[in-house]
Amino acid sequence: MSIGIDEQAFKARLLSTELNQKFMTELHAVHQLPIRGFPSLVLEVNGQAVGVPLDYTNPQTSFDAIVKAIG
Repeated sequence: MSIGIDEQAFKARLLSTELNQKFMTELHAVHQLPIRGFPSLVLEVNGQAVGVPLDYTNPQTSFDAIVKAIG
């Protein structure tokens, strides 16, 4: 089965130093956020990252946290 991507080019790109460096940069940035799991919701307020709680049964929880964060 093919999805239209050259397999060798994909492997080369996936294992490239460039992609690894981009991934490590992104991973470092994520570790600076006030989150500890996935999925997570982060709101940026005045340059600060604010973690927003997720409640899959009550969206009001997230909404209230957002309203409080943006004051």
